[in-house]
This record gives sequence, C-alpha cells and structure tokens, in this order.
Amino acid sequence: MAVHGILNHTIISELCGSVQRLQKIWDTLLPSVDKELHKHLSQLDILPTTFGTNWTKLIFCRQFAATDHLLIWDAVIAAGFTLIDCVVVAMLIAVRSLLLKGDAIDCNQLLVARYPDNVDPLFVIALAVHIQEPMRYNMPQRSPFKPAVKLPDLKSLTNGTAAKKPGKQKKAVMQSSHSEYSN
Repeated sequence: MAVHGILNHTIISELCGSVQRLQKIWDTLLPSVDKELHKHLSQLDILPTTFGTNWTKLIFCRQFAATDHLLIWDAVIAAGFTLIDCVVVAMLIAVRSLLLKGDAIDCNQLLVARYPDNVDPLFVIALAVHIQEPMRYNMPQRSPFKPAVKLPDLKSLTNGTAAKKPGKQKKAVMQSSHSEYSN
C-alpha cells in the first residue's frame, strides 16, 4: 500500500512537471516567437497539454514518419535534449497557416489526431535551432512543407516511344555505342 502511494505521488509529480513545462512553453516561448499564433490558439481555448503531452512523451515519433522522426531525434539528442521545447514551438509554427484558418475543432484535430505528414522535419529542426539560438542561427526561409513529388504523366508512360518499343530503343543504343569503339 505504501509503495502504491509512492508510485502515485511520483507519477503525479512527473505529470505535474510535464504540464508545467508545457504551460511554460505556451505562456513564454510561443508568444515570444509568434504572438499572433499564440493569441489565436489561446482565444480558441487550445490547451498545450491536449497535444503537447503526446508530442513530447514519445519525442515526436507519432507526428512524423519513421525516417523523419529519426532526424528530429538526432537533433534533440545532439542538443542534449534542450531542443524539445523549441521543437514543440517549431511544429506549431510549421502549421501556422493551417492553424490560423481553423476553429477550435480544426486546430485540435490538426494537433492531436492528424499532424500533417508533409511537414518537412528539416524545416522544424532549423526553426527549433533558430528559436533556441536566434543570434547564431538564421530563421529558415523556405516552406515548412516538403516539396511535392511530381509524378510522371500517365500518358507519357503509355504513349511515349520508350513505352511502345523498349526493345528497339535498347538495340539502337547498343549499335551506337558499338560504332563508337569500332573506329
């Protein structure tokens, strides 16, 4: 029974510590970097604990794809774990345009259930490092979203010469390379 009480006290203390940390990020760090975003989210009664607990508890592994969250982990570990608070703010700023357009439901869904998978982790890292040391590192000037991958036009795959006659194209390449060496 005494062990159970000690464990509960430890869990509550840790939870209170993480809640206090997230509240400090919310009340101090976010408004120092982006007053407009902080004001908008506060007016919507968005609570940092709603999304921030899951983000920080698992060090962002549910918000990013496997290879992407490893980049975030590398940056956090390299900085001696001091970058976590700045990554939280950088992730908010990365989706700033979406958050500013949204109501409370939209914002909570975006932050809790479906953080966009096209957010560029390199942008988040660069912005977090800038937030942590603004005199040393420049603010990233590129888009926070990964560049769209342009897929080939389906018609070019089915109507192109390479798609029609791959055998003849290969034979022509072989003949031209052979004639270069025969001289």
